[in-house]
Amino acid sequence: MLKRVLSLVIILSIAMTFISFPIAAEAEEGGLADNLVLWYKFDETEGTVVRDSSGNNNNGALLGDATWSTEGKMGGSVRLGGSDGYVSMPEGIVSNLDDITVAMWVKMESTSSYLRLFDFGTGTSVNMFLTPSGLNEGAVGLAFAITTSGWQEEERMEKGTPLDTNVWKHVAVVLSGDTGFIYEDGVEVARGTITLNPSDLGNTTNNYIGKSQYSSDPYFRGNFDDFRIYSKALSAAQIKALYEGSEGPAPTIISIDSVEVTTAVGKAPVLPATVTAKYSDQTSSPVEVVWDAIDPAKYAEPGTFEVEGTVAGTDIKAKAIVTVIEKKDFDISVTFNGDSLVPNQLLEAKVKVENKSEDYEGSALAIVAIYDKDGKMVNVSYVSKKILPQKTETLSAGFKLPANVEGYEVRVFVWEGTNLFTSNMKPLSDVVILK
Repeated sequence: MLKRVLSLVIILSIAMTFISFPIAAEAEEGGLADNLVLWYKFDETEGTVVRDSSGNNNNGALLGDATWSTEGKMGGSVRLGGSDGYVSMPEGIVSNLDDITVAMWVKMESTSSYLRLFDFGTGTSVNMFLTPSGLNEGAVGLAFAITTSGWQEEERMEKGTPLDTNVWKHVAVVLSGDTGFIYEDGVEVARGTITLNPSDLGNTTNNYIGKSQYSSDPYFRGNFDDFRIYSKALSAAQIKALYEGSEGPAPTIISIDSVEVTTAVGKAPVLPATVTAKYSDQTSSPVEVVWDAIDPAKYAEPGTFEVEGTVAGTDIKAKAIVTVIEKKDFDISVTFNGDSLVPNQLLEAKVKVENKSEDYEGSALAIVAIYDKDGKMVNVSYVSKKILPQKTETLSAGFKLPANVEGYEVRVFVWEGTNLFTSNMKPLSDVVILK
């Protein structure tokens, strides 16, 4: 588990309790329904029961602000509002499994630390989960973890960057023997040694889509479609077929939008980790890019130059147009909505950023993080804005404080950049602390 608050106790009250015994479904769809334990198509339009299409009667339930949506990847979907909504799955749904595959389509509307795509367990000590937005060492960004002895003993694997927002993504986790895999859009993005099996968790009573075992973790906001659990490890080819199955062969990239980056003299430009690709089916989506190395002489004095980048699966090059200007000048101040930390209250930090430069256009990243009495970060929120020359912007970020804040402190960092995972972590101001 990606949380390290050992004093938290979760009191879970579930309106419906399910007891199930996984049974292999009859073969269909070219073998992709073999060994299905659970299959939620989310095509319902009313009620709170999620029908299982695997034939095993492993129905689920909508809880909190979970609602049906007509905007799915394939027909309908379930939408979680981000306040208290989630899908509950039957008790013991993975308890008899050694090898496993969990696959789904997901569209995340916004990101926050330690969200959950799924979480199976009995509480904070025994669980396995997939997060789109982890921060712990070995579990950054899109990451999987499993433990029978608390978060300190987790076995983890990570992609290293978070799942993209506002776009449908196919995500799958496969455990095969002592090896685990994470796939995104049919492509392997992570693997690791995972010696624990789902069966090692025992009879899991808290099995969720969009909710964590930890009460302090945020709820997921966005949509899920075509959620599947298999009692076997699907191959890479089967995962790719599952990804492509909804719309046939994957569309090809026909162009890549160029990006514009501004940097100061003597400072290496920070190029984005993704660019926007346009596809043959008239859609567009962020794709990862590897940029060519940049000669420092390029940014030694004011001017403009171009950098090319490589995108997997296409010969089309990404292009970044870099403008080098004289050093910028930011004036930054931080205020809070209170004078101290108050348990269970919403904390908000406002960061006022004034760009005094006459020609520099940059971005400021405000990060608000809370640390416990041992100095461990337990929550974080961040926001970024572009600051035009001679303009002032206010950035607001925060979160609900835990029930016990004794010895805790909130720190506000202001860095260059637009994303916590890609920022060069160059500070624009001193750290501001509230206790």
